[in-house]
Amino acid sequence: MKCSLRQGLPQIQVIDQLSVLLRTPPTAPTYDDEWHSFVTVLEAHADEEEREMIPVPASVKISDAELVELGDQMATRIEQLRESTVHKLRVKGRKSMLRALQSAAIGYPATLDPDSHSIAGRVNSQHRTGGTGGLSSVRSTP
Repeated sequence: MKCSLRQGLPQIQVIDQLSVLLRTPPTAPTYDDEWHSFVTVLEAHADEEEREMIPVPASVKISDAELVELGDQMATRIEQLRESTVHKLRVKGRKSMLRALQSAAIGYPATLDPDSHSIAGRVNSQHRTGGTGGLSSVRSTP
C-alpha cells in the first residue's frame, strides 16, 4: 500500500511533536506549551483519519408518515424484546446482583460520605443509625 506525501505529513507532525514533548523536562517552563501543541497536532491527525475512514452517510429522505410507521415498528419490537425470556432472566439477574451488593454494603463501613447521593452511602448510613438498610427503603434523590 503506497502512502502519498500528503497522507504521511500529519503522522510526521505527530511524531515530531511527540519527540519534542518527550525531550522537554516536565519541570521546564515550556512543557505546558509543548503538551498543548502535541494534543492539538494529535487531535487534528485523529480528525483527518476519521474523515478518511468513516465516510459521510448518504442523506435519507423520509416522510413524516414513514417516520411514524418506523417509530411504531420500533416500539413493537422493543415490547417483544422486553417480553422475551432473555430479558426477563437479565432483569432477574440484576435484582440478585443488587441484593448481593446490598448485603455486602451493609456488612462494611461506608467509604463514601453518608450524606452523599450514592446508594452505598445511604445504605450504610441507615445501617449505622438503625434503619433497615434495604435498597427498597432507599428513596432516590436527584
